[in-house]
Amino acid sequence: MRNLYILMFVCVLSGCNAKTTCTLEARFGLTISLYDNVSGEPVSICDLSYIISDAEYLDDGDWIETLPCDNTFYIASATERAGVYDIQINKVGYEVWENKGVIVYSDVCHVEAVSLDAFLIPK
Repeated sequence: MRNLYILMFVCVLSGCNAKTTCTLEARFGLTISLYDNVSGEPVSICDLSYIISDAEYLDDGDWIETLPCDNTFYIASATERAGVYDIQINKVGYEVWENKGVIVYSDVCHVEAVSLDAFLIPK
């Protein structure tokens, strides 16, 4: 614990005169690429719904009704939101895919993006 305090003290001292320049872009905290577990081929967002949530944030995207089928093979969410996320993906013809406790950190300017691969198991 003492080493942690020393590290924090050094970081504060070394950063006092440093200027940080942040960009104005918004970055996704989570990007989830979709794949078929058997073939390894990318899976499109057609007929897909998902829930990405933490204690303060809920992204309940229903892509079935809101987006036409296209060649998008990923979900991007948690824009500039650090947190601990639970993810559930429901795709027609596949088992439900879940990943719980995914941690997204942030730095001075932006979130530190987490990229996941969801290998969906055909029913």
